[in-house]
Amino acid sequence: MEDEICQSTPVNCTTFPQDLPRPVVGSILFQDMAGYMPERGDFAYEQDDFAEIDIAELAFEDDDPLRNVLQMGVLYIYQSCLKERAHRKLLIKHYGLLSNEGNVDDLKRYSLLGPAVLDHMKPLMDLFTEENFLKVIGRTLKMFRQLLFLGLLAVTFAAPFRTDLDIFWNTYKKVFSKSYSSFEEGARRLIWENNVARIQKHNLEADLNMHSFKLGINHFSDKVPQEYYKLNGIKIGNRTNSKTNSIFLAPSNAQYPISVDWRKEGLVTEVKDQKACGSCWAFSATGSLEGQHKRKTGKLVSLSEQNLVDCAGGEGNDGCDGGLIDSAFDYVKKHGIDTETSYPYIAKEQKCHFKKENIGATLTGYVDVQENDETDLMKAVATVGPVSVAINAQGPLFMHYKSGIYDVDDCDPKGLNHGVLAVGYGSENGQDYWIVKNSWGPNWGESGYIRMARNKNLCGIAAMASYPLV
Repeated sequence: MEDEICQSTPVNCTTFPQDLPRPVVGSILFQDMAGYMPERGDFAYEQDDFAEIDIAELAFEDDDPLRNVLQMGVLYIYQSCLKERAHRKLLIKHYGLLSNEGNVDDLKRYSLLGPAVLDHMKPLMDLFTEENFLKVIGRTLKMFRQLLFLGLLAVTFAAPFRTDLDIFWNTYKKVFSKSYSSFEEGARRLIWENNVARIQKHNLEADLNMHSFKLGINHFSDKVPQEYYKLNGIKIGNRTNSKTNSIFLAPSNAQYPISVDWRKEGLVTEVKDQKACGSCWAFSATGSLEGQHKRKTGKLVSLSEQNLVDCAGGEGNDGCDGGLIDSAFDYVKKHGIDTETSYPYIAKEQKCHFKKENIGATLTGYVDVQENDETDLMKAVATVGPVSVAINAQGPLFMHYKSGIYDVDDCDPKGLNHGVLAVGYGSENGQDYWIVKNSWGPNWGESGYIRMARNKNLCGIAAMASYPLV
């Protein structure tokens, strides 16, 4: 019996006891293993509490077609008679293969065990080819597990990196101040190479007039989608039923210019960077208030997003975990908002430090533009100034936008998740566009801005627009 098991495993095998235990029939572990018996040679395992708990809690939905494949892969690892029980426990407990929990600190703490862990993972890797591994695993595993598997994959498949990109990878790390542990670098390099390939393909198609915009490498290029999506912090819900808001009514018989750019009129502050905090709602709100404050007082004052992140929770906002632009206006209506200089941004929520003596602007109410009406939005931008808007910013194309007029077919206008600022509009070669200020720093897009196709409610840009009254 033990010879049969040892012959079937790809790694060195120690001797199994003749009386291998098995889970009690009908127990959770028995059901999870689908009744496979060690004495039949299907797998071998050492029964203990951690195995029964963790194997029974595989982090996949019951109907996930990949669940059984990975499950049996894990059992295959057990069958491989691992010599170092402590390392196996670290693999299962701390690297998140079978547990729903796990964090990057654990990953870094135990990364020195890489070679031993890799030996244990090879049987699981053998279930996949290099070509389909990323495609299959990426759809199923959480971001934490994606990084683990990508790092292991880089070594398992003999670091399948493009050597022609070595110099560019090193340059990328220097330009964007990237630093990784030796274990994480393999994962980040693979993610980056996949994004580089996507960017190159898209830009070649753009040169053939298949797209109206181009992509570029930026500080997101080494990240998986789940990390990037954390920046999208708009909370979707009904607009505030507040007495301070009203509905935009366009001036009658007004003449609207064919193009507007409020940056040229001094109503827009420098491009800011929200960093790894879902505070886009705060940046959108301060942007429109900065413009209205300049129109009234003649002074362009940079306002504190950190003030809103820390202090606007009473209006239903949730700091770095998202908020609503109108709710930010409600907060400023009650308290005012401090200047950026007096209350600088730190990209994480902390105790509220608002001080009345540092107020940089106030407002008396706010106006909501009619939902999904781009004509009204155009009129508001033309006559009022920069307007806060919410958009659907998901997807690798938006993530890597570099220049041109962003126009895609698969951007759900109802999937609002990111707050930005419409600062103008115009046309180029017959294509209408919005000028939109983002909060991802000046190295993203057109110096921090994106031009988005107009008159098709692209990505829901007209679904939730508003501006303050000062």
